[in-house]
Amino acid sequence: MQRIRKMRYSKRGFTLVELVVVIAILGICSTMLVSVIATSLGRYTASSDMDICKQEATNIDKQYSRIVSTASEIKEEASYNPKNFNYQENYYYMVIDPNKKTVDFLIGLPENKSASIIYCKYIEKFEHKVVLLDSSSSSTSSSSVGTEKKKYSQYTITMKNDYGEAQEYVYTGSVVLNNYSGADFTKSYDLSNTTSSSATTNPICISFRMA
Repeated sequence: MQRIRKMRYSKRGFTLVELVVVIAILGICSTMLVSVIATSLGRYTASSDMDICKQEATNIDKQYSRIVSTASEIKEEASYNPKNFNYQENYYYMVIDPNKKTVDFLIGLPENKSASIIYCKYIEKFEHKVVLLDSSSSSTSSSSVGTEKKKYSQYTITMKNDYGEAQEYVYTGSVVLNNYSGADFTKSYDLSNTTSSSATTNPICISFRMA
């Protein structure tokens, strides 16, 4: 019994130096772990943000190409209040808000007796131009004599998500204008710096007269 008691009392605990060393090692390991987790989360956030930008650009492309391909007239309106939109109108609208960096597509649905507003965000720049191109090659080359020429709308959508690392995603598209016979044009809208004196801050409304 005395022998057991002696063994118990002779058992040595951690010294202060050993405890300090263990705590320091744990601190270093936790710092490294936090750094790795933060880096992984940053990469995930950047990837997720880019996916959102791509999805929004796809939505804009889908609506714009569908509308412009059948429009007989395309023009920029001096002013337009989306609240006045009526589904029975023969016009669709694309409203770009530089302050919110959003795009609203106002589309009439006569068959449902309703109007649809499709909302897209994170737009940074939008440019579209109407050009006359060879329908076979969709290029400005006119080497082929007698090649049928058609009007095309070529457009560039630049998206930017301000969350996490600022990254840009640029989407370009081209679509045949089946009913448009107006003049060629190029219009560009830069929403990247709305604080400058030359920047456009009022909503931009583009109307499409449907054939």
